[in-house]
Amino acid sequence: MGVHRRYPAHRRILNPVVLTLTLPRSGTTLLHTYFREGWGEGIRAEHEPIQHAARLRHLFRCFDAELQDRALQDPVIGGLVRELVRSAERRPVIVFGNTLSHLAPVFHRLLGDRLRLL
Repeated sequence: MGVHRRYPAHRRILNPVVLTLTLPRSGTTLLHTYFREGWGEGIRAEHEPIQHAARLRHLFRCFDAELQDRALQDPVIGGLVRELVRSAERRPVIVFGNTLSHLAPVFHRLLGDRLRLL
Protein backbone atom coordinates (compact mmCIF):
# COMPACT_ATOMS: atom_id res chain seq x y z
CA MET A 1 0.00 0.00 0.00
CA GLY A 2 1.45 3.35 -1.03
CA VAL A 3 1.99 6.23 1.35
CA HIS A 4 -0.73 8.32 -0.30
CA ARG A 5 -3.37 5.68 0.37
CA ARG A 6 -2.62 5.72 4.10
CA TYR A 7 -2.68 9.48 4.47
CA PRO A 8 -5.57 11.51 3.07
CA ALA A 9 -4.65 14.63 1.13
CA HIS A 10 -5.57 16.99 3.96
CA ARG A 11 -3.05 15.22 6.26
CA ARG A 12 -0.08 15.13 3.88
CA ILE A 13 2.73 17.62 4.30
CA LEU A 14 4.10 19.14 1.13
CA ASN A 15 7.88 18.97 1.18
CA PRO A 16 8.59 18.37 4.86
CA VAL A 17 11.97 19.05 6.45
CA VAL A 18 13.16 16.09 8.52
CA LEU A 19 15.85 16.75 11.12
CA THR A 20 17.42 13.66 12.67
CA LEU A 21 18.15 13.89 16.37
CA THR A 22 20.78 11.21 16.91
CA LEU A 23 23.74 10.27 18.99
CA PRO A 24 27.22 10.25 17.47
CA ARG A 25 28.18 7.04 15.66
CA SER A 26 24.59 6.01 15.01
CA GLY A 27 24.74 5.24 11.29
CA THR A 28 23.64 8.56 9.84
CA THR A 29 26.35 8.45 7.16
CA LEU A 30 24.87 5.20 5.87
CA LEU A 31 21.33 6.60 5.99
CA HIS A 32 22.42 9.77 4.18
CA THR A 33 24.06 7.74 1.43
CA TYR A 34 21.02 5.49 1.10
CA PHE A 35 18.56 8.39 0.81
CA ARG A 36 20.75 10.46 -1.53
CA GLU A 37 21.38 7.56 -3.88
CA GLY A 38 17.89 6.08 -3.64
CA TRP A 39 15.93 9.28 -4.11
CA GLY A 40 18.39 11.23 -6.25
CA GLU A 41 17.19 14.72 -7.08
CA GLY A 42 13.77 13.98 -5.58
CA ILE A 43 14.99 15.10 -2.16
CA ARG A 44 17.75 17.17 -0.64
CA ALA A 45 19.75 14.97 1.74
CA GLU A 46 22.45 16.54 3.91
CA HIS A 47 24.84 14.96 6.38
CA GLU A 48 26.15 17.30 9.06
CA PRO A 49 26.32 20.29 6.72
CA ILE A 50 28.10 22.43 9.32
CA GLN A 51 31.37 20.61 9.81
CA HIS A 52 32.46 22.49 12.92
CA ALA A 53 29.90 21.41 15.52
CA ALA A 54 31.53 23.66 18.13
CA ARG A 55 30.10 26.64 16.27
CA LEU A 56 26.63 25.51 17.40
CA ARG A 57 27.39 24.77 21.05
CA HIS A 58 26.47 28.24 22.30
CA LEU A 59 22.99 27.62 20.85
CA PHE A 60 22.35 24.46 22.86
CA ARG A 61 18.59 24.13 23.40
CA CYS A 62 17.83 27.53 21.90
CA PHE A 63 14.23 27.64 22.99
CA ASP A 64 14.07 31.37 23.67
CA ALA A 65 13.66 33.94 20.92
CA GLU A 66 16.96 35.70 21.71
CA LEU A 67 19.06 32.60 21.04
CA GLN A 68 17.04 31.82 17.91
CA ASP A 69 17.65 35.35 16.64
CA ARG A 70 21.39 34.95 17.28
CA ALA A 71 21.38 31.68 15.35
CA LEU A 72 19.61 33.27 12.39
CA GLN A 73 21.96 36.28 12.42
CA ASP A 74 25.06 34.08 12.26
CA PRO A 75 26.09 34.09 8.58
CA VAL A 76 26.94 30.36 8.45
CA ILE A 77 24.16 29.01 10.66
CA GLY A 78 21.40 31.39 9.57
CA GLY A 79 22.47 31.07 5.96
CA LEU A 80 22.25 27.28 6.07
CA VAL A 81 18.87 27.27 7.82
CA ARG A 82 17.39 29.72 5.30
CA GLU A 83 18.89 27.74 2.40
CA LEU A 84 17.31 24.51 3.67
CA VAL A 85 13.95 26.24 4.12
CA ARG A 86 14.17 27.56 0.54
CA SER A 87 15.05 24.08 -0.74
CA ALA A 88 11.94 22.71 0.96
CA GLU A 89 9.81 24.91 -1.29
CA ARG A 90 10.77 22.57 -4.16
CA ARG A 91 11.42 19.16 -2.56
CA PRO A 92 11.63 17.37 0.79
CA VAL A 93 14.76 17.98 2.86
CA ILE A 94 16.38 15.46 5.22
CA VAL A 95 19.30 16.46 7.45
CA PHE A 96 21.25 13.56 8.96
CA GLY A 97 23.73 13.72 11.82
CA ASN A 98 23.66 15.21 15.27
CA THR A 99 25.34 18.58 14.71
CA LEU A 100 22.14 20.47 13.83
CA SER A 101 19.99 19.01 16.59
CA HIS A 102 20.57 22.16 18.66
CA LEU A 103 18.74 24.09 15.97
CA ALA A 104 15.48 22.15 16.12
CA PRO A 105 13.68 25.13 17.76
CA VAL A 106 14.99 27.46 15.03
CA PHE A 107 13.78 25.15 12.28
CA HIS A 108 10.40 24.88 14.02
CA ARG A 109 10.16 28.68 14.22
CA LEU A 110 10.59 28.95 10.45
CA LEU A 111 8.81 25.79 9.32
CA GLY A 112 6.13 25.14 11.91
CA ASP A 113 4.22 21.93 11.15
CA ARG A 114 6.42 21.13 8.16
CA LEU A 115 9.30 20.17 10.48
CA ARG A 116 9.54 16.51 11.39
CA LEU A 117 12.00 15.06 13.89
CA LEU A 118 13.39 11.57 13.55
